[in-house]
Amino acid sequence: MKALKLILLCTPLLGGCVIAAGAGIGYVLSERALKDGSLEARVQDEVKPVWDVARESMGILIDPASELKIQLNPRIVSGTINLDCFEVEVQAYDFKDTLIIVRSDALIGIERRRKVLNYILERLSKARAEAPPSSGASLQLRGSVGKSY
Repeated sequence: MKALKLILLCTPLLGGCVIAAGAGIGYVLSERALKDGSLEARVQDEVKPVWDVARESMGILIDPASELKIQLNPRIVSGTINLDCFEVEVQAYDFKDTLIIVRSDALIGIERRRKVLNYILERLSKARAEAPPSSGASLQLRGSVGKSY
């Protein structure tokens, strides 16, 4: 019985990781956990479209009674998801690459941070796929992709 509960608990986590990884092949250049428990992903895109999608994603994920806090320099968006505080920072890495850093309260496990990061990466990948190839337009994706929080 305990094994079945463990499988049921792990399945949604693994599914989210697989979806984001499959959707972002070639787009996500690297992912790593930092010493402070934050998660960092380096994506192959300019900072503005990544920042736009990160803000929209956090706006979808936050609790209904929560307020989204946006800071422009450095680019940080924060809010409460399931009563836990999360912060997403977007940094220009070089000319065409951008870093996404997800932080949260120290007591929250890395799985919750990974869910937030994967949600943002999935939306970025979809926005990139929907953008016209030669227009150079900012990547935008409106609406919920089916939040599972």
